[in-house]
Amino acid sequence: MQLVERHIIKQNHKWFREIDQMSFFSKNLFNCAVYLCRQAFFHGQPIPTFNQIYHALKKSDDYQALPSKVAQLVFKQVDKCFKS
Repeated sequence: MQLVERHIIKQNHKWFREIDQMSFFSKNLFNCAVYLCRQAFFHGQPIPTFNQIYHALKKSDDYQALPSKVAQLVFKQVDKCFKS
């Protein structure tokens, strides 16, 4: 069993805009990493590892906008998705 905590932040909350922006950057970074993995898969190449994804996307605007720890967790999620 996995316990989950849910937080609902309404638009009038003082941190809504910042959280919305970070979520947007996180989504974009995830989609870029998934795109790299999918392209490798479709071309019959090995799926990029966590380190290869990191080195390919560390200069992107979305990676730079997020805290490093958060961006690396996004890469770990992509790596885990493609390993399963």
